[in-house]
Amino acid sequence: MHARFCCARESQHIIIMDMDKIRSIMRSPKVLLILFLFLVVPVMVLLLSLLKPAVPIRGARDFLSPTPVPLKIPEGEEIPMPTIQTPPNLLINRLRDISFQIPDQSYPTRVKLYKTAPTPIDPQRAEEIADSLLFKNEPLKRVTQADTILSWTNEQGQLIFYLGTGNMEYFSSQSNTSLPLNSPQEAMVRAKDFLKTFSPYSKSLDPAPSDVSYYLSSPGDLKKVEDFNEGDTIDVPFVQKVNGLPIYAQFGSGARTHVWINKAGGIIKVSLKTQEALIAEGESQILSFDEAKRKIEEGEGTIVLYGEAYHGNSLPPPTTTTFSSARLAYLKDASNFLYPIFVFSGIATVEGAEEKIVVYLPAIK
Repeated sequence: MHARFCCARESQHIIIMDMDKIRSIMRSPKVLLILFLFLVVPVMVLLLSLLKPAVPIRGARDFLSPTPVPLKIPEGEEIPMPTIQTPPNLLINRLRDISFQIPDQSYPTRVKLYKTAPTPIDPQRAEEIADSLLFKNEPLKRVTQADTILSWTNEQGQLIFYLGTGNMEYFSSQSNTSLPLNSPQEAMVRAKDFLKTFSPYSKSLDPAPSDVSYYLSSPGDLKKVEDFNEGDTIDVPFVQKVNGLPIYAQFGSGARTHVWINKAGGIIKVSLKTQEALIAEGESQILSFDEAKRKIEEGEGTIVLYGEAYHGNSLPPPTTTTFSSARLAYLKDASNFLYPIFVFSGIATVEGAEEKIVVYLPAIK
């Protein structure tokens, strides 16, 4: 009996000693840190994950921007030859008796190549632009198979955005200001300042001084005239440049934007296509200028503009052609590929008359 009692007392003493050891261990800073890391931290992480708002996944179109995004074209991928169209008034694509009166100039020996994609217009930014142009009413929204269209109309005029394709149009019914224009240069400055309203979609657009046109307005019609002093309306075209080279489209046109302005300084109309995102990049060797001229003489160029009347009477091939300017540019066709071309411009004679002429020549060797 006494032995059992002693054994019980001894066991109790051992338990008390073990509890004291446990308390001593639990009070150790290292043990407390380990318990905090393995018990408290996971609980806090779980709570924070439950409180964190979900981030919506953005679609691919949202990431398109006017900023070039270099992605190398896979080695061996064939570069598509451009589709160059001739104007409908041209009977035969043929040049005769060619001469060049072009000052000596240098061209790069290699250029970068790009694929492009439209830069869609953000609806919120469209509303901000409308507000800055004093369109305070709610827009009319139309959804078609091809695009989503937002339009505003009031006594000030009309503003239209084609969100998916990146096109916009602005018409003003209040076309007078207190700052009349005295020269084409002032018209270009005024037009460029006004385009800042459409930022960021108007970035990298530059006026094309050689393509500025002048008109004399009459009720329901515009008559083209030769210079600034004869007309009352100026069409200022803008081109997009990539690596310093302008982008041309079909039929000898490089303009992506037109700003119509009158001599009273008022903006009449703006038609703007956003600059396009560059989504691929490669590089290729370019013809020398002497090689380009030889190919023109051998008939490898394509006439893309011939005469003033685009839909006028059909014209036979020119009798003589004198090219006075040449530039290296990009051509954008239906393939959305920026292809380097030489743009030759000058005067052609046909049936005793002089006509403007523009010829494209693919520039890759």
